[in-house]
Amino acid sequence: MAALGAATDIIRKAILSFRFPSVSYEESADFLAASHIGLRVVNNAGACSQLIDRGYFAQAASHIRDTAETGMLALRFSEDPTQVEIWRKAEDQRHSMFGRSALRKKIGHREKFDWFDQYFNAYSQYGGHPSAETIIAHHDGTNFQIGPHFNKKLFLLTYRDLAAVTWRATDICGDLWKAMVGSEISENFPEEVDRFSACWEGISQPLDLSKLHFEV
Repeated sequence: MAALGAATDIIRKAILSFRFPSVSYEESADFLAASHIGLRVVNNAGACSQLIDRGYFAQAASHIRDTAETGMLALRFSEDPTQVEIWRKAEDQRHSMFGRSALRKKIGHREKFDWFDQYFNAYSQYGGHPSAETIIAHHDGTNFQIGPHFNKKLFLLTYRDLAAVTWRATDICGDLWKAMVGSEISENFPEEVDRFSACWEGISQPLDLSKLHFEV
């Protein structure tokens, strides 16, 4: 929860408090469009948390998938900010130019793309699309459930993955900020960045699930 709070806090403050020193309409439009990337990360974290807390695990998964894809897009823009204008004007060609397959071919930091891609793929199967893998989200360890239910293992794992993907997407948004604004985000929000950075160690390690049991 600390990682989610730190990530969403820094995005909110960066977007709502900062006044982009634009010199043209196009620059302002690009910054607003790029800000949407950060807002999507924040809103996905909020929506996903609500669904996890209420036992809708498959539905929560779709928001993790979306944040992974958003992280890929932020990565592309951080490498080449001129792509923001092309993206916002692409209309019918947006998916073919900036979809997952297209981004895979264009992004230079392949290891960062692959990190997001593993979550995109897993959560597409788990909750983003109808699939047999979704069955796990409707089982409490003993019985299948139609509606919301409590499953401690899924609760912890889904929250852990939400925190990790949100943290990494926020980190890439910081790179995008630097690419567009020309300064480190820590120069404007040093305390928030310190709190954010300190959270990674706590969510980067695998959870010890050896003592967990399914609970109704």
